[in-house]
Amino acid sequence: MQYYSVYCLTSSRNFSYIKYIGVTRCNLTVRLKAHIAKRNAKYKICRWINKELSDGFIINIKLLEKGINANDISSKEKKYILQYSKIYDLANLSKGGNGCLGYKYMIHGIQSPYKFTDIHKRNISSSKKGYKKSKEHNYNNTMAIIHSKYYDNKRKPIMCYTKNMEFIKEYSCARQAAREFRPELKVCNSVSAIRRCIRGVISSAYGYKWMLKSA
Repeated sequence: MQYYSVYCLTSSRNFSYIKYIGVTRCNLTVRLKAHIAKRNAKYKICRWINKELSDGFIINIKLLEKGINANDISSKEKKYILQYSKIYDLANLSKGGNGCLGYKYMIHGIQSPYKFTDIHKRNISSSKKGYKKSKEHNYNNTMAIIHSKYYDNKRKPIMCYTKNMEFIKEYSCARQAAREFRPELKVCNSVSAIRRCIRGVISSAYGYKWMLKSA
Protein backbone atom coordinates (compact mmCIF):
# COMPACT_ATOMS: atom_id res chain seq x y z
CA MET A 1 0.00 0.00 0.00
CA GLN A 2 1.22 3.47 -0.84
CA TYR A 3 1.23 6.14 1.83
CA TYR A 4 1.05 9.91 1.47
CA SER A 5 2.28 12.89 3.42
CA VAL A 6 0.82 16.36 3.98
CA TYR A 7 3.35 19.19 3.87
CA CYS A 8 3.48 22.97 3.90
CA LEU A 9 5.72 25.56 2.25
CA THR A 10 7.21 28.53 4.07
CA SER A 11 9.91 31.10 3.37
CA SER A 12 12.95 32.26 5.32
CA ARG A 13 11.33 35.70 5.27
CA ASN A 14 9.10 34.28 7.99
CA PHE A 15 9.40 30.54 8.64
CA SER A 16 6.27 30.55 10.79
CA TYR A 17 4.08 31.90 7.97
CA ILE A 18 2.57 29.00 5.96
CA LYS A 19 1.83 29.80 2.33
CA TYR A 20 0.84 26.47 0.79
CA ILE A 21 -0.50 23.07 1.82
CA GLY A 22 0.18 20.06 -0.39
CA VAL A 23 0.25 16.26 -0.48
CA THR A 24 2.87 13.96 -1.92
CA ARG A 25 4.02 10.35 -2.16
CA CYS A 26 7.65 11.23 -2.79
CA ASN A 27 10.49 12.48 -0.61
CA LEU A 28 9.94 16.06 0.62
CA THR A 29 13.26 17.23 -0.81
CA VAL A 30 12.25 15.93 -4.24
CA ARG A 31 8.85 17.61 -3.94
CA LEU A 32 10.44 20.93 -3.00
CA LYS A 33 12.77 20.76 -6.00
CA ALA A 34 9.73 20.18 -8.24
CA HIS A 35 8.04 23.29 -6.81
CA ILE A 36 11.15 25.40 -7.38
CA ALA A 37 11.62 24.04 -10.90
CA LYS A 38 8.13 25.32 -11.82
CA ARG A 39 8.56 28.74 -10.21
CA ASN A 40 8.16 30.55 -13.55
CA ALA A 41 4.65 29.21 -14.10
CA LYS A 42 1.70 31.57 -13.63
CA TYR A 43 0.02 29.91 -10.66
CA LYS A 44 -0.22 31.79 -7.40
CA ILE A 45 2.14 29.48 -5.52
CA CYS A 46 4.70 29.67 -8.36
CA ARG A 47 4.61 33.47 -8.39
CA TRP A 48 5.11 33.49 -4.61
CA ILE A 49 8.09 31.10 -4.84
CA ASN A 50 9.63 33.17 -7.63
CA LYS A 51 9.25 36.39 -5.65
CA GLU A 52 10.75 34.93 -2.48
CA LEU A 53 13.73 33.50 -4.35
CA SER A 54 14.22 36.77 -6.27
CA ASP A 55 14.28 38.66 -2.97
CA GLY A 56 17.02 36.35 -1.69
CA PHE A 57 14.94 34.19 0.65
CA ILE A 58 14.91 30.39 0.93
CA ILE A 59 11.84 28.21 0.39
CA ASN A 60 11.35 25.61 3.10
CA ILE A 61 9.17 22.49 3.11
CA LYS A 62 7.84 21.12 6.38
CA LEU A 63 6.10 17.82 7.11
CA LEU A 64 2.70 18.13 8.77
CA GLU A 65 1.60 14.50 8.79
CA LYS A 66 2.84 11.27 7.20
CA GLY A 67 1.74 7.66 6.75
CA ILE A 68 -1.71 8.54 5.38
CA ASN A 69 -3.41 5.98 3.12
CA ALA A 70 -5.00 6.89 -0.21
CA ASN A 71 -8.57 6.73 1.14
CA ASP A 72 -7.92 9.36 3.82
CA ILE A 73 -5.51 11.75 2.10
CA SER A 74 -8.17 13.94 0.45
CA SER A 75 -9.98 14.56 3.72
CA LYS A 76 -6.66 15.21 5.49
CA GLU A 77 -5.64 17.76 2.86
CA LYS A 78 -9.00 19.54 3.17
CA LYS A 79 -8.67 19.54 6.94
CA TYR A 80 -5.25 21.22 6.91
CA ILE A 81 -6.20 23.74 4.22
CA LEU A 82 -9.33 24.71 6.15
CA GLN A 83 -7.36 24.96 9.39
CA TYR A 84 -4.53 27.14 8.07
CA SER A 85 -6.61 29.24 5.66
CA LYS A 86 -8.23 30.80 8.73
CA ILE A 87 -4.80 32.02 9.83
CA TYR A 88 -2.77 32.54 6.65
CA ASP A 89 -3.36 33.70 3.08
CA LEU A 90 -2.73 30.35 1.40
CA ALA A 91 -1.80 30.06 -2.26
CA ASN A 92 -3.85 26.89 -2.80
CA LEU A 93 -6.21 27.09 -5.79
CA SER A 94 -8.88 24.93 -4.16
CA LYS A 95 -10.09 23.78 -0.76
CA GLY A 96 -8.24 20.50 -1.22
CA GLY A 97 -9.04 16.95 -2.19
CA ASN A 98 -8.48 17.62 -5.89
CA GLY A 99 -5.03 19.12 -6.02
CA CYS A 100 -1.72 17.29 -6.40
CA LEU A 101 -3.15 13.96 -5.29
CA GLY A 102 -6.39 14.02 -7.26
CA TYR A 103 -4.78 15.20 -10.46
CA LYS A 104 -2.29 12.49 -11.41
CA TYR A 105 -1.19 13.56 -14.85
CA MET A 106 -0.30 10.04 -15.96
CA ILE A 107 -0.26 6.74 -14.07
CA HIS A 108 1.64 4.02 -15.93
CA GLY A 109 0.58 5.65 -19.19
CA ILE A 110 -3.12 5.78 -18.22
CA GLN A 111 -4.67 9.21 -17.91
CA SER A 112 -6.29 9.99 -14.58
CA PRO A 113 -10.14 10.24 -14.54
CA TYR A 114 -9.91 13.37 -12.38
CA LYS A 115 -11.73 16.43 -13.74
CA PHE A 116 -11.20 20.04 -12.73
CA THR A 117 -14.09 21.81 -11.03
CA ASP A 118 -15.52 25.00 -12.57
CA ILE A 119 -13.93 27.06 -9.78
CA HIS A 120 -10.56 25.44 -10.43
CA LYS A 121 -10.86 26.15 -14.17
CA ARG A 122 -11.70 29.82 -13.53
CA ASN A 123 -8.72 30.18 -11.20
CA ILE A 124 -6.38 28.69 -13.79
CA SER A 125 -7.87 30.86 -16.54
CA SER A 126 -7.53 34.07 -14.52
CA SER A 127 -3.91 33.23 -13.62
CA LYS A 128 -3.00 33.03 -17.33
CA LYS A 129 -4.72 36.23 -18.50
CA GLY A 130 -2.28 38.67 -20.05
CA TYR A 131 0.36 35.97 -20.41
CA LYS A 132 2.20 36.21 -23.74
CA LYS A 133 3.65 33.08 -25.27
CA SER A 134 7.37 33.23 -25.97
CA LYS A 135 8.86 33.10 -29.46
CA GLU A 136 10.31 29.70 -28.58
CA HIS A 137 6.83 28.41 -27.66
CA ASN A 138 5.35 29.65 -30.94
CA TYR A 139 8.28 28.15 -32.88
CA ASN A 140 7.79 24.76 -31.20
CA ASN A 141 4.08 24.83 -32.05
CA THR A 142 4.85 25.63 -35.68
CA MET A 143 7.38 22.82 -35.92
CA ALA A 144 4.91 20.39 -34.35
CA ILE A 145 2.34 21.25 -37.04
CA ILE A 146 4.93 20.79 -39.80
CA HIS A 147 6.03 17.48 -38.24
CA SER A 148 2.42 16.28 -38.08
CA LYS A 149 1.69 17.18 -41.72
CA TYR A 150 4.91 15.46 -42.83
CA TYR A 151 4.00 12.19 -41.14
CA ASP A 152 0.41 12.37 -42.41
CA ASN A 153 1.89 11.72 -45.87
CA LYS A 154 4.05 8.88 -44.53
CA ARG A 155 1.22 6.83 -43.04
CA LYS A 156 0.92 3.23 -44.16
CA PRO A 157 -2.21 1.05 -43.84
CA ILE A 158 -1.89 -1.90 -41.46
CA MET A 159 -3.80 -5.16 -41.03
CA CYS A 160 -5.01 -6.67 -37.76
CA TYR A 161 -5.16 -10.47 -37.30
CA THR A 162 -5.92 -12.86 -34.49
CA LYS A 163 -3.07 -15.04 -33.22
CA ASN A 164 -4.43 -17.75 -35.54
CA MET A 165 -3.99 -15.33 -38.46
CA GLU A 166 -7.71 -14.67 -38.98
CA PHE A 167 -8.26 -11.24 -40.50
CA ILE A 168 -9.99 -8.72 -38.22
CA LYS A 169 -9.79 -5.24 -39.69
CA GLU A 170 -7.73 -2.85 -41.78
CA TYR A 171 -6.58 0.52 -40.38
CA SER A 172 -5.24 3.54 -42.22
CA CYS A 173 -2.24 3.70 -39.86
CA ALA A 174 -0.93 2.44 -36.53
CA ARG A 175 -2.16 5.56 -34.72
CA GLN A 176 -5.75 4.92 -35.75
CA ALA A 177 -5.52 1.34 -34.46
CA ALA A 178 -3.96 2.52 -31.22
CA ARG A 179 -6.78 4.98 -30.57
CA GLU A 180 -9.39 2.26 -31.07
CA PHE A 181 -7.73 -0.53 -29.10
CA ARG A 182 -6.34 1.43 -26.16
CA PRO A 183 -8.08 4.84 -25.97
CA GLU A 184 -7.15 5.19 -22.28
CA LEU A 185 -3.43 5.28 -23.13
CA LYS A 186 -1.42 8.08 -24.65
CA VAL A 187 -1.19 7.43 -28.39
CA CYS A 188 2.62 7.56 -28.31
CA ASN A 189 2.61 4.66 -25.79
CA SER A 190 -0.01 2.45 -27.41
CA VAL A 191 1.18 2.92 -31.00
CA SER A 192 4.70 1.91 -30.00
CA ALA A 193 3.63 -1.67 -29.18
CA ILE A 194 1.82 -2.03 -32.51
CA ARG A 195 4.83 -0.77 -34.46
CA ARG A 196 7.15 -3.11 -32.58
CA CYS A 197 4.88 -6.02 -33.53
CA ILE A 198 4.96 -4.95 -37.19
CA ARG A 199 8.77 -4.87 -37.09
CA GLY A 200 8.85 -8.34 -35.53
CA VAL A 201 10.33 -7.23 -32.21
CA ILE A 202 7.37 -8.76 -30.34
CA SER A 203 4.97 -11.47 -31.50
CA SER A 204 1.72 -9.62 -30.72
CA ALA A 205 0.31 -6.40 -29.31
CA TYR A 206 -2.90 -6.19 -27.26
CA GLY A 207 -3.66 -9.84 -28.10
CA TYR A 208 -3.44 -9.44 -31.88
CA LYS A 209 -0.90 -9.69 -34.67
CA TRP A 210 -0.17 -6.65 -36.83
CA MET A 211 1.24 -6.38 -40.36
CA LEU A 212 1.69 -3.76 -43.02
CA LYS A 213 -0.79 -4.01 -45.86
CA SER A 214 0.82 -5.54 -48.92
CA ALA A 215 1.10 -3.23 -51.92
